[in-house]
Amino acid sequence: MISIFDAVIDCFQGLLIAWFLKKVLEDGSCPRVTVVISGILTGALLILWEALSIPLPDTLIYVIPLIYALCFLNGSVFVKLLWLMIVILTFGTTAQITTGIFLFFTSPETLYGPGPTHAAYCLTANAFTAAAFVMIIRITSGGKAVLLGRRNVCLFLVCYALEAAAEEVLYIYQTVSGDTGIYMLCMNIALAGITGLTMVLQDTMALTIQRKQEAEALSRIWKESGRHQKEIEAIYHEVLANQHTLRHQIDIIKSSAAYTSDPDTAELVHRLDQQAEGPLRFATGCTAVDALLAAKQSTARQRHIDLDMELCPLSEHPDITAFCVILSNLLDNAIEAADRITDPDKKRKISLEITRSWDMLYLRCVNTMDPSTLRYENNALLSSKQTPRLHGYGLASIRDLTDHLQGSCTIRPCPEEALFIVQISLPIDKKTGNSY
Repeated sequence: MISIFDAVIDCFQGLLIAWFLKKVLEDGSCPRVTVVISGILTGALLILWEALSIPLPDTLIYVIPLIYALCFLNGSVFVKLLWLMIVILTFGTTAQITTGIFLFFTSPETLYGPGPTHAAYCLTANAFTAAAFVMIIRITSGGKAVLLGRRNVCLFLVCYALEAAAEEVLYIYQTVSGDTGIYMLCMNIALAGITGLTMVLQDTMALTIQRKQEAEALSRIWKESGRHQKEIEAIYHEVLANQHTLRHQIDIIKSSAAYTSDPDTAELVHRLDQQAEGPLRFATGCTAVDALLAAKQSTARQRHIDLDMELCPLSEHPDITAFCVILSNLLDNAIEAADRITDPDKKRKISLEITRSWDMLYLRCVNTMDPSTLRYENNALLSSKQTPRLHGYGLASIRDLTDHLQGSCTIRPCPEEALFIVQISLPIDKKTGNSY
C-alpha cells in the first residue's frame, strides 16, 4: 500500500517533468492546463506502478510525458526524444547519487521503509532533481537544440542512450551485489558529470550553428545593402540633375512673368518655386552619405521634426556601407524616438554632429524623447514597439558594426532631461586618411 506522502511525491515528479519539457520545447502557445494534466497523469501512473508492483521497467512511466511533448510542444520528434532522454538521465543520476549518500548513514530497510528517514530521502532527491532541471534550463539554450539538425540530434540521442544504459548497469550491479560503498557513489557522480558535459557540448554546438546562420544572414544583408546603396546614389544624382534643370526652367518663367501684373500668374510662379525645392544637398565628399542624409532630412521634415546637422568632410572607403548602416540606424532610432513625443509643448528635435580630430572620427546624436517610452530588460534597452523582441535591433547593430570597425559606442539615455544621447568614435586610417 502506497502512502499519501509517496503519492504526493509521485505527482510532484510528474508535474516537474511536464514543467521542464514545457520550458525547453514550448514557445508560449501551449495552455498551462496541459502541463497540470500531463503531470497528474504521470504521477497517477507512477503511483499505480508502485502500488501494484508491476514487473515492467520504470521507463514506461515516461510514455505520458512523451505523448504530451508530441501533441502539445514544439520541435521535431527527434528533439523531443532528446529532451525526454535528458529527463530520464537526470532523474536516474540524481536518485542514484542521493541514494548512495543516504546509504552511508542508514540501511536500505530504513531508507525505503516508512519513517522520517524515508521522507527526508524523498524530499532531498526531488529537491536535487528540481535544482538539476533549473540548472539545465539556465545553462543550455533549450529550444535551440532544433538547430542541430536530425543527424546531430540522433548522434546525441545515441550518446544519452549509452549513458542511460551505463546507469542501468550500475543500478543492477548495485542491487545484485549490495555494494553501496564510496566507489559506486563516485561512479554515479562520474556518470552524472559525463551527462552534464554532453549537454554542454550539445548546447555549444547549437549556439555555434546559430551564430553561423546569423553570420550568413548578415553577409547576405550586407551584400544587399551595398546594392541598394548604389541604387540610392544613382537616384540621388538623377534627382539633383532634374532639380537643376527645373530651376533653370522656373527662372525662365519668372523672367517672362516679370512683364505681367497678373496676380494669378505671380501666385503660380511662387507655388512652382516652392515645389521645386528638392532634397537638401550636403557636401561631405561622399555621395552615399550625402544621399542618406538627404533622405533622413526629408523623413524628419515630413514628421515635423527639426534635424540639425554639423558635418565635416568624409572620404570614400570600401567600408562606407558599414558607416552608412551605422548612420542610418542612428538617425532612424532618433526620428522614431522624437516622433513618439505627443505633447505639443515639447520639442521634437535631433542634433547630429560628425567631426574629426586627428586620427579619429566622432559621431554624436542627441534627440528629444518621451521618457515613458524607455523600456528595460536585464539592464538592456528594449524597443517601445508593441513587439519589442521583434524590434530594437538598431542599437545592437550600431554596437556590432562599431566593434567591427574597431571603434567605440556609448549609449546614454537621460530621462530626467528627456534626451537620448549616442556617441560613436571610429578610427581613421593614418596611411590613407580614410575614415571608418
